[in-house]
Amino acid sequence: SEMWGAAMRLVRKLQAGKRVTILHLGDHDPSGIDMTRDIRDRLRLFVDHHADGKDVRVVRIAELQSQGYLYIRP
Repeated sequence: SEMWGAAMRLVRKLQAGKRVTILHLGDHDPSGIDMTRDIRDRLRLFVDHHADGKDVRVVRIAELQSQGYLYIRP
């Protein structure tokens, strides 16, 4: 899957001593809001088999609302 491929790219970065932060922008609805958690959990599941997933952060920085507003979260 695409998530597994992304995790393998992250593993190479982690093994090189990098810390990884993924910025997630998603829809402002229940499934869009939960997607940040889902991405974090699945990436860590795949990464933890090869490197320490604690150095992977997934941060939700904005919510895209259907009216076209962009709300940046602190």
